[in-house]
Amino acid sequence: MASPIGQSSTQGLRLSSFIMSTSFIPRSHRRLEIIKRDKPSLYPLFERVYSGKAAFLECIEAQCLDCIGLDKDAIRNCGDRCCPLWHVRPYRNNEPSKETQ
Repeated sequence: MASPIGQSSTQGLRLSSFIMSTSFIPRSHRRLEIIKRDKPSLYPLFERVYSGKAAFLECIEAQCLDCIGLDKDAIRNCGDRCCPLWHVRPYRNNEPSKETQ
């Protein structure tokens, strides 16, 4: 018996199993796999963050790393002053503020 969209039932089963195998994996699991492959030294940090066991500053560090492409030096040179975390980002240069000059 054909399904309502004109596919056989076996094609429908294969399609549904493909959809379930790719789209229902949480983003955090997919991101952890990418981090483990590309930057294994950062894997423990992101694992703590995604499991909810990280400290507040570790969460900020992970967000900045995720935003900037897992590069700590790029965080130091981040120019996105509209970001709500810009003033508390890790690895920032010790630049004097305009008020002290």
